[in-house]
Amino acid sequence: MSILSHCKKLWESATVPNRKKFLEQMAQAMGNPANVWNEVPLWALANIPDFDSLPSDLCGHLLVACTESGFDSEKLEKFFEAIACSAQDEKDCCVLCMKETRYAKNVRIEIRKCYIEGAGQLCNECYKRIEKAP
Repeated sequence: MSILSHCKKLWESATVPNRKKFLEQMAQAMGNPANVWNEVPLWALANIPDFDSLPSDLCGHLLVACTESGFDSEKLEKFFEAIACSAQDEKDCCVLCMKETRYAKNVRIEIRKCYIEGAGQLCNECYKRIEKAP
């Protein structure tokens, strides 16, 4: 499997929080701690499930991260596996602002507050803002 197809497969199979963590770590390694890529928030990019729909320069950086100077395909796969393992006890993130909520991912939605069926978990602030919207 080529680096491109391996990177694409891992991106498309990763969860949104895992993609966001990967993008944050890559941005930090590049000296860009602002959590944006060409003025687009990293959480918005992490929500793009299709690798080919990402900005081409970001795809290029992701591919470089998968090479000798960064990750090879085996290291990249282990990176995503490690993130996935740490995500088992991880808190669910707000679907609007991507802030961590108080609920673990394994908590049933029936007992959660600020959960909107069909949309997902919201933090208290976003939920209150939506309730006030006309």
